[in-house]
Amino acid sequence: RVAANRRNVAAAILAETGADEGSRRRIAFYRSLLGEVDDPAGDARTARNIVAFDPARALLVELNGDLDTARSVAVLVPGVNTTIEGSA
Repeated sequence: RVAANRRNVAAAILAETGADEGSRRRIAFYRSLLGEVDDPAGDARTARNIVAFDPARALLVELNGDLDTARSVAVLVPGVNTTIEGSA
């Protein structure tokens, strides 16, 4: 799923025109989804793991860590009026 959603994010970047500020902001945000973040389990950086991505439905699911070795998990559900850009 992560590899498929990296392709979906790349396609979303290509679909944007960059003609206005909103489009340029979305392009920057989508590019950040393809980048790295601080590893919550250490001092290194790690690739972002986008498990689900659908900008038409304002849907973004990101996995931090390794589910195979996790001793516990947490789920964050953003509140009302939260955008995918504001929650990632």
